[in-house]
Amino acid sequence: MMHDVDIMSIDGSDAAYQKTVRPEGPVHIAEDTARQPGTPSFDDLQVGDELAVHHTRLSRGDLVNYAGVAGDANPIHWDESIAKLAGLPDVIAHGMLTMGLGAGFVSTWSGDPGAVTRYAVRLSAPAIVSAAEGADIEFSGKVKSLDPETRTGVVLVSAKSDGRKIFGLATLDIRFR
Repeated sequence: MMHDVDIMSIDGSDAAYQKTVRPEGPVHIAEDTARQPGTPSFDDLQVGDELAVHHTRLSRGDLVNYAGVAGDANPIHWDESIAKLAGLPDVIAHGMLTMGLGAGFVSTWSGDPGAVTRYAVRLSAPAIVSAAEGADIEFSGKVKSLDPETRTGVVLVSAKSDGRKIFGLATLDIRFR
């Protein structure tokens, strides 16, 4: 049931409905793909090590999809006229979306999303998403500290879009193998 409409009660809908069934036997998802190693080894890391820069492109469609999934239908994230009425230069990305992309950036580097034990972000500017070009968000990171006793560390994450810092301060605590 979606939006209080029971599609199964509409005449003929049961005949059109087909349940997706998993095929018998093994399912090969990614053949001939090299696996990424797991969490970097603590012994191979040093304070100051930098994570490779990663660019993520956002479109207005991405914002609408995120709004639907997150239940955040604030029109400043998809309606240009409302965004301008609110004093913004254009539509802006959800803060939680950019935060999630930052966490994904470090999780991809680590190879283990479960290795992140704490994540804190102070947002300093929104990512402006134009209708024509969308937005390019550049993520970078650096190992700030390492604790040999617990084999954990702190990673600083930076996010920029159109030359502006999106994250004022973003830190992730992470445990290493």
